[in-house]
Amino acid sequence: MAQTFESFKGKALIAMPHLKDPHFEQSVCYICQHDAEGALGFVINKPLHMLERDLLVDQHLEIPSSEFSRALINGGPMHTDRGFVIHNHSGQWHNTLAIGKNLFVTTSKEILRAIAQKEITDNYLIILGYAAWQPGQLENELCENDWLIGDIPKEFLFETPVEQRWSLAMQHLGIQHPFHLSDLSGHA
Repeated sequence: MAQTFESFKGKALIAMPHLKDPHFEQSVCYICQHDAEGALGFVINKPLHMLERDLLVDQHLEIPSSEFSRALINGGPMHTDRGFVIHNHSGQWHNTLAIGKNLFVTTSKEILRAIAQKEITDNYLIILGYAAWQPGQLENELCENDWLIGDIPKEFLFETPVEQRWSLAMQHLGIQHPFHLSDLSGHA
C-alpha cells in the first residue's frame, strides 16, 4: 500500500521539553514549505540581540533614531545572514511567497523600505536565518517525539509576546504542563 504525503505547510512545530538542541530548545517553528523535497520553516520565538533599527540602518534606510526597538528573530541555524519578513500585507514586493491565507514571506529590500517609511507598522516579523529539513528528516523527528505539530492562529505570529510563544503554543494544543510530557513515543 502506497503511503500518501502529508504536508505540514502552515503548521507550527512546537519543541518537546526534552529537545535540548540550542537552536530549537523550547522553540516554535512555523513551517512555510513542506513537500517531498524537504521542509523549510522559521523559529518565531528566539529574539536576537540585534534590533530592527540596527538592520534598517545597516541597509542604509533612514529611520527616526528612537523607533524600531523590537529585536530581530533568530529564525534558525541556516544562512543566519539572510533576512526574511513574515507578514500579512499583500503589497507587490519582489521575492514574496504566499505561505498561507493572507500570510507571506518576503526577502526583498523593498519591504524593509516600506517598514522604515512606516507604510507597514504592524503584523510583521523580521527574521534572520531559517530552519530546513532534508526529505524525510522532519517526519523522522516527529516519530522520535521531538516535536508536536498543530495549528496556531495567525495573530499568534504578530501579537503574542515572543517570550510567551512556546508556553502559549503548548496551551493552544491543550497542554497546560509541558514539562510533565514524556519523551517516549508510541507507535501502533
